[in-house]
Amino acid sequence: MCVFAIAAGPAMAAANVAANVAVISSVASAGLGGYSAYQQSKSQKAQAKYQAQVARNNAEVANWKAEDALDRGSREEARHRLKISNFMGRQRSLLATSGFDANEDDAIDILADTAELGELDTLTIRSNAEREAFTQRVNAQNATNQSILYDTSAAGQSPLLAGATNVFGGAADVASKWYTFKS
Repeated sequence: MCVFAIAAGPAMAAANVAANVAVISSVASAGLGGYSAYQQSKSQKAQAKYQAQVARNNAEVANWKAEDALDRGSREEARHRLKISNFMGRQRSLLATSGFDANEDDAIDILADTAELGELDTLTIRSNAEREAFTQRVNAQNATNQSILYDTSAAGQSPLLAGATNVFGGAADVASKWYTFKS
């Protein structure tokens, strides 16, 4: 019996060392996994905050573009009305030099048609500017909504909880190995 105890001694010592190494490596793995999960969650939170700020900036730029579209449209309307007014002045002059009375029905019809078509073009310019502004305002609202989504995502990230969850999951593995070792 003594021979078996002596022979079993080194084998038992090696098994104990191997079991201790397994437990220690599980503890280290749980710690590193927890730290990794913490860092990953922290990075995701920072990225979501950054994306939220970019989306807010995009919303502001889109609102500026909407205002710019309306300003450009207004200036283009004024230019077009001036252009039509000048054109009608030339028409009156040509009608007068051609012997037409500017107060006769034919001359009045020509000038009215010019004014009507000019106003139609002016309204088209305004409509196009308003349509462009509307598109930019929709883009601004979409960017604002996206920023809210990113803010919510950032608020939902908890680096400490992510790390702790990972550590506790690893602790279960350590406990299982410890229990197996002690059995």
